[in-house]
Amino acid sequence: MAKEKFPKILICLVDPARGKTTGKYLSSFGYHTKVCQRGGEAKEIISTWEPNLIICDLLFPHLGAFAMLKWLKSYDYDQRTSMIVISDHNSKANVEAAFALGAHDYMTKPLEMEDLLGRVVFHSRKHKIIPEKQKIPQAGALKVGENEPLTPGSKRGEDERMRSHRYIELLLEQAQSPESVETRLHHLLKMANVKYKGVRINLVKYEDQVTGFVVASHDCDKVSGLKLNLEKYPEILMSVNTNSTMTIENLENAPMYKSITQHLQNIQFNSLIVCPVMVHQKVFGTISIRLQQKREIAESEIVFAQILARIVGLSLSIENNLSFLESKAS
Repeated sequence: MAKEKFPKILICLVDPARGKTTGKYLSSFGYHTKVCQRGGEAKEIISTWEPNLIICDLLFPHLGAFAMLKWLKSYDYDQRTSMIVISDHNSKANVEAAFALGAHDYMTKPLEMEDLLGRVVFHSRKHKIIPEKQKIPQAGALKVGENEPLTPGSKRGEDERMRSHRYIELLLEQAQSPESVETRLHHLLKMANVKYKGVRINLVKYEDQVTGFVVASHDCDKVSGLKLNLEKYPEILMSVNTNSTMTIENLENAPMYKSITQHLQNIQFNSLIVCPVMVHQKVFGTISIRLQQKREIAESEIVFAQILARIVGLSLSIENNLSFLESKAS
C-alpha cells in the first residue's frame, strides 16, 4: 500500500518570523511547508511546487490575498489549491470579498496555532460544496444507494417515495405546531434523527465570524443559547459564507492523521452534512448533522438535509417573536 502523503502548504505572512514559526509548527505534524516573503516569490513557488493549501495575509507584500486569489483563478490553480485568508480584522466587506473571489476560509489575528491546525485539517479533508441555488431533486429521483435509483417503475421506489413524502408532511406539520418555538425546533430535529440515526443534529445561529449559538439539538432540549466559538467550526463558517450545503468525509481512521487526532481532541472527525438555514431571505445559521463513524453519505441524505433546513427556516419565518434567541445570545 502506498504511503499517504501530507498536503503541501505555502505560508505567506507579513511578519517573516511569524511565517517561520507557523511553518515549523505545521511541519511538526507532518505537513510539507514553504514560507515566502514577497508576491513574486509566492508565484514562483506556486508554479513549480503546486501547494495544496495557501495561508495568505490580506496585506501580503506585492501580492495581497485578493490579488493572489485573482491570479490563482487566471491560471486555473484555484481548481486544485485552497486558500485561507489571514487578516487583522473580520469586517463583513472583507469576508464577503474574500469568499466571492474564491477563498476557502478567513481567519483573524492573532493566530492561535491549534485553531489554525484545525482549519488546515478541515481543508485537507475530502468535502463537497453544493450551492443552494442548485435544484433539489424530487423525492421520486432520490437514491438509496449508489446504483439504486428510486424510480416510479419499481415497487420499492414507489414505497420509498411515498414514505419520503409522508415524512416531509409530518415535518411540515411539526414546523407549524402551536408549541413554543424552542420545543418545536427540538421536536423537528428529533424527528429528523429518526431517519439519520446520527450522533447529533444541531441548529446553530450565526452571529459573526467568531460567535454562534446553539438554538436547538435533537438530543437535548436544554442547550438553547449555548455559545460557540465558530473559529473551531470551519464547516459552519464555510456553509454560511458560501450559502452552500457541505458534506465532509470521516477521516478519523486515516493513518496520516493519527497524531493530529490524538493532539487535538476538539476536532470532530465524523462525517458531516451542514446546510444553511434561510429566514426572510437571509442566512440565519446552519443545520449540522454529525453522522455515525465509518458511514458513507448517501445522496438521499443530502437532499433530505436540504429539505429539513428549509422546513426549519419556514418554522422560524412564521414565528413573530424570536426574542428568546436575542436574550440568550446577549
